[in-house]
Amino acid sequence: MPPPIVRGDCDAARDVPEEQVVAWGGFRVLLTHGHRYRVKETLLPLKYRALEVGANLVLFGHSHVPLATMEDGVLLVNPGSLAAPRRFPRPTYAVLEAEGTTVRVTFYDAKGMAVDELGGTFNLSPTP
Repeated sequence: MPPPIVRGDCDAARDVPEEQVVAWGGFRVLLTHGHRYRVKETLLPLKYRALEVGANLVLFGHSHVPLATMEDGVLLVNPGSLAAPRRFPRPTYAVLEAEGTTVRVTFYDAKGMAVDELGGTFNLSPTP
């Protein structure tokens, strides 16, 4: 089965969904590019969408700003950008690892070096 993907605001492929909800490591994950939720201005609509679909983890982009933060029990992660980083001096991507109810988010730069000032370990409630 191919990995889940979502369409961004500059993608032409209309057969790719704008968002998906998938199961991963005992969590319910909302995947979205983020442009429909105004993520450059606020995370509130994105958090509300996660709560609406029962997701406790959200993976999004659009702003190109690396981020891992908990908001009302929802872990919101933006990997940043390898091609066009913004508001952070280096290109980044993120790797998530789950163990039980813990998710570790580690950010890396384009050379594969860990970016220690980003990421962290977060405890989430498992989804039913």
